[in-house]
Amino acid sequence: MDSDSRIITADRDVDYFELLQAWENTAGMLIRDPSEMPENFKISKGCFVGDSEILNEVEVKLRKQFEQEIYIVRADDHFLEVLNPRVNKGNGLVELGQKIGISPNEMMAIGDERNDISMFKVVGTSVVMGNGSDEAKEYADFITASNDEDGIKEAFEKYVLS
Repeated sequence: MDSDSRIITADRDVDYFELLQAWENTAGMLIRDPSEMPENFKISKGCFVGDSEILNEVEVKLRKQFEQEIYIVRADDHFLEVLNPRVNKGNGLVELGQKIGISPNEMMAIGDERNDISMFKVVGTSVVMGNGSDEAKEYADFITASNDEDGIKEAFEKYVLS
């Protein structure tokens, strides 16, 4: 993904999940070999997309070789994200809080997946969607209804509007 949120892949056999991700995020998709990219091109986020069994193998190899150098996290079974080690949702909330004068313990975070755990570790109230992953639910102060059952509304009524 580049700074314009376009998905860039060198894989000419584009996976269904890559297309779905591009469509869901109304992001463009470019198929380019690395040699076709400008010299000043910088990747904002690397994402492996595809079959969960293959990604499980890729994740093990990445962690073994690069875990001290990059932040590796599963967004769900079909998405493996690779980022700068200082980049995660938790650090983002801490930085935002500093800018607007709110401490993390005054914040509520709502999420559903493993890439949300860094947020849950820093905020005062962690809300996980009912359809969230088991790993995320381990960090929940409250498990709300699913996405399809107005879970966010339920969390806001309980913690914000009460």
